[in-house]
Amino acid sequence: MDNLAPEAYTGLVRESRIVEADAHGPKVLLTPDGMYVKLFRRKHLLSSSLVYPYARRFVHHARELRELGFATVEIHRLAHCRQPPRDVVWYRPLAGETLRRRLTATADGPDAEMIDTLAGLLARLHRHGVLFRSLHAGNIIVQPDARGMGLIDIADMQIYPIPLPVPLRLRNFHHLLRYPLDAARLANCFPALVEAYLTAAGLGPRPMEILRQALLRRYEQMMGTEPPAS
Repeated sequence: MDNLAPEAYTGLVRESRIVEADAHGPKVLLTPDGMYVKLFRRKHLLSSSLVYPYARRFVHHARELRELGFATVEIHRLAHCRQPPRDVVWYRPLAGETLRRRLTATADGPDAEMIDTLAGLLARLHRHGVLFRSLHAGNIIVQPDARGMGLIDIADMQIYPIPLPVPLRLRNFHHLLRYPLDAARLANCFPALVEAYLTAAGLGPRPMEILRQALLRRYEQMMGTEPPAS
């Protein structure tokens, strides 16, 4: 990890456009040459990020995802600034638009091709043991020219050496639906998404049926048709 002098950090922020910020300052910058810069701060004094900073996780996960054949951001530099204390990652964005924006712009909901592409992405992630905890429509990029979908904001992720078991697959679907507006936009196509996912997932008959039933119960909750508990 490179060192970034305080005056260089100040110049970076001054010369870039702030894309995202919070009460503690900028979180994402866009430089004049089109590079994105993600700024990480340690939120708690005692945290696992002290040993394994989120910036390093972000860089490591980008490399691992690319090695597995997934489209994601292209890392250019990792540095640390002592004052203010920030880890800094420069990266090229993934071309395309977020799935959330695409869903918002599609009045009739996603078409069959988009459903199959999303299902295929989820199935490949799970088959490779990838649990992407930040999975939601704002972190999935629909790439141009029908090149598929990719991932951004990848710091919060774990990659297991084996395909994900059913409980973790189900948890990841819950991540996908965590925001009510995303869930509402996916509601009408959710059964088709489930079936396309199960077709691509390569599960055995019993885990496939367990997952199908659990996901369809989630669909009934989304649609408000789940019968009351007896």
